[in-house]
Order: sequence, then structure tokens, then C-alpha cells
Amino acid sequence: MNEFKKTFTHKGISGIVFDLDGTLINTYATMLEVQKENSEAIVKYLKEKHDYDINIEKFFSIYNQAEIEQYKAGNVSSILRFPNVVKRIFESLDIFLNPTELVDIFLPAVARLYNMTPEPFEGALETLHRFRFTKIVICTHSGREWAILKTDYLNRLYEEKYNEHLKFDLHYIPLDEPKDAPDWIIAYQIINEDPQNLIAVGDSFNSDILPAAEAKYKNLVWITKDGKDREQDLNELQKLGHNTLIIDHIKNLNHTTLSQLFLDT
Repeated sequence: MNEFKKTFTHKGISGIVFDLDGTLINTYATMLEVQKENSEAIVKYLKEKHDYDINIEKFFSIYNQAEIEQYKAGNVSSILRFPNVVKRIFESLDIFLNPTELVDIFLPAVARLYNMTPEPFEGALETLHRFRFTKIVICTHSGREWAILKTDYLNRLYEEKYNEHLKFDLHYIPLDEPKDAPDWIIAYQIINEDPQNLIAVGDSFNSDILPAAEAKYKNLVWITKDGKDREQDLNELQKLGHNTLIIDHIKNLNHTTLSQLFLDT
């Protein structure tokens, strides 16, 4: 019996629910790749068609910042937020064109993101392998087709590395809907387990940690480099009886760190 299994048995843990994007796979790196290629194409178009001479680095910086702002505002679909992103770029660079022109031309290039398969973070496959003895659910805000594409790729890499199939259940949330507590409830209902006996792992406080807490998960693992910014929120979670562990990378979800999650239980 490995160390993880011993800990799970001793603490009565019967499964683990992972977020996908930003937790197990580096979706942001793939988004950056698309943004850079789109920036080059749009800057070239604006120069050739409208004689706008724009610095590519500046354009990309504004593009990226606009994407982040829209994402934080709850607009998680690159397709749906692209019109607002273009408006933000035009305002910042004093481009006096109808934004619809660029949206119509470059939206297919934006949409290709959803045919791409982001790479897993360093240590993600190893982490999944450590938990192969228990029930695993992936709860992802990806939409059906993209969720299946990404998890199939993840499993293919896992099989190549470990010569075995990774067993997990999948719950996906459409990109035009919020990821909130009911989705984390569905995740534990899929495996018919009590959330008090599960661990929820995610990188977003508002989409993963907070809704998982609201869904009565007792054990929370937050992957973030900005934990201090949420110190008050974390204190509140602990007062409500939630065990919360902060780590900065999925590769650091090991037996030593996991043991810290149960120090007070």
C-alpha cells in the first residue's frame, strides 16, 4: 500500500476531483501561442489594408491584457470575448475602424484554440499516477468537445508513460455557463461519494475553491502563487471547517504537502 493510499484510508478519503485547465494542463501557454499568432496576423492586416503602423509587441501586450480582463470578468470563452477584446485594443491604440471588420475576419483563428490540445504541466501525469488507486473526477469548464479532446490527449500521454489506462470520470461545463457549486455537486454525485470524504483541487478561487467549499467539500487544494491575496477568504474557509492547502504547482501535490492538509483533523 503506497503512502497516499495509507493516508486516504486513515482519513476516510474516497476520491479526488481535479479542475483541468490551469491545474493539470497548461492551457494558458496554448492561449498565448494563439494570441501571438493572431497579433502578428492582425497587425499585418491593419498595415496592409488600413496603413496602421503598430508595434507588434505593444499590440500583443494589449491583446493579452484584454483577454485576462475579460476572463476575470467571467467571460471564459475566447470566441465570445473576442469582440470585447478587439474593442479594447482599438481604444488603447486609437484605431478608428469598425471592430466588427476584424472580428469577422479573425474569429476563425481565435476559434482554432478549441481544436488544440494543451500540454500537461510538469508533474501532472505523475500526480495522476499517485492517485490511480482512488476515484478520480475531472471537473472542467471546457464544453463537451474540447473537454473530451483534452482528456483523451492527457490519457494517451498517461498510457504512453505508464502502459496503463487512467480511470476517471468527467464532468464538463459549457463555456457560456458559469462553473459554480452545482457543478462541483454533480462531480461528487457522478461517483456517488460524500463531499466530506473528497479532495477538490483547482487553480481558480472563484471557479474551483469557493464553489467546492459551497458544495460542502471539506478538503481543498488551491494551486496559486497569490494565496496571500486571499488570506481573509482562506481564514473564513478554515473557520467553516474546511481543510485548505495552498501549493504553487501541481507537481508539488505530494505526500508531504498532502499531509499538511490533514494536520488539524
